[in-house]
Amino acid sequence: MQRVPDDHPPSWRIIRESDLTRLIVAHAAQRQLCAELERCADALPDPVGHETAVLICQEIVCAMQLSAPLPDGSLGPLFACEHDAPILASVLARIHDRHVADIVHAGDLLAALTAEPGPSAIGIDALGYMMRCLFDGRRRAIDMEELAFQLCPGRLTPEAHEALCVSFDSGATRS
Repeated sequence: MQRVPDDHPPSWRIIRESDLTRLIVAHAAQRQLCAELERCADALPDPVGHETAVLICQEIVCAMQLSAPLPDGSLGPLFACEHDAPILASVLARIHDRHVADIVHAGDLLAALTAEPGPSAIGIDALGYMMRCLFDGRRRAIDMEELAFQLCPGRLTPEAHEALCVSFDSGATRS
């Protein structure tokens, strides 16, 4: 049984490992997508084959659906009763802004990868830039989401803290 601190406010919510499961699984899938996009960007100017493009598009759609860690699309409910913490509110707003930017980058990249070849097709340099924008932005958002929990000391159970540390450390290894 996990011990809840005696000095917490009555409305304070302890964050358990099970509360973070969906977030951590989504982050693992998104990190895998980032690694794939980075491999493709590094391989340019070799063209992205049709099969690879289709797989990447499927992964982008799946990863972006997972990027909203909670049904309402925000981390806010996990931080309930922390509304008076200005730094946390600012961090959550930046995370939201990162999600919006990543959705735009994902849409642009999907359009580029599914475009018909021809004069209007996007150039290799632009494609590489678009891939890098998406994987760099996603990695930043993932790191910010995981670090946001550190702004709530004492709210994480030891197991939840350990799960976040393992997830954060797994993001430190870039392919």
